[in-house]
Amino acid sequence: AFQEPVAHLRAPEGCPWDREQTHASLRNTLLEETYEVLTAIDEDDMEALKEELGDLLLNVVLQAQIATEAEEFRMSDVIAAINAKLIRRHPHVFGDQVVSSSGEVVANWNEIKKQEKADKGVKDASVLDGIAPALPALAQAQKMAHRAERAGFKWDSHEARLAKVHEEIEEIITANDPAHRAEEFGDLCFTIADWADGYGIDIETAAREANLKFSRRFRKLEAIVRRRGLDLNAMSQDDMLKIWREVKRREKR
Repeated sequence: AFQEPVAHLRAPEGCPWDREQTHASLRNTLLEETYEVLTAIDEDDMEALKEELGDLLLNVVLQAQIATEAEEFRMSDVIAAINAKLIRRHPHVFGDQVVSSSGEVVANWNEIKKQEKADKGVKDASVLDGIAPALPALAQAQKMAHRAERAGFKWDSHEARLAKVHEEIEEIITANDPAHRAEEFGDLCFTIADWADGYGIDIETAAREANLKFSRRFRKLEAIVRRRGLDLNAMSQDDMLKIWREVKRREKR
């Protein structure tokens, strides 16, 4: 039933905006809706999550409708393909394979994916194949580091990862020009993503939560500054940090 009004929006008598959309033009809204879903999850707002999942689903159905009109594929093809993939990649649920841990599930999943590539004629594939170029940079870095480690390119310990972080910081400090410094900052970000992966920490989630925490605390700082009739731009660093520490103390009560 949901596909019908979406198809009507794309019809000659439908909405001019919807009729103009293409797979490419919907890219930004797809990303925006995905991040709004993540925000609802971060804020544990189930009403917002329900609404944002609907908006995300609209984008998916609209993409499928555009493909249907171009005779590329239909929504039923999308659903059939993911349904078949789920069954194929869970032989321990839908078949007779036996596993004893989630680690075995992941190992089997990766072997099945490798076989799928072989069946498609993909030879000499890299373990980095399939990582979406449009992923946020930190998430992409962590996926690359994780897959490289799974292939054998790995550190011996957390301490070794930390030593690499210190090495990258030192290279930033000693960089001799802005371009070199920018490159070393990039290396540091990649190394921190790898370091987090060693602890099983999702670096993108950690960074997003840090952003939310900073936003919450800074807004409180702004409110205190306004109440006290102060000007943030005119305050000394010590006075500013004093209020910042006050905000942090209040959060811990």
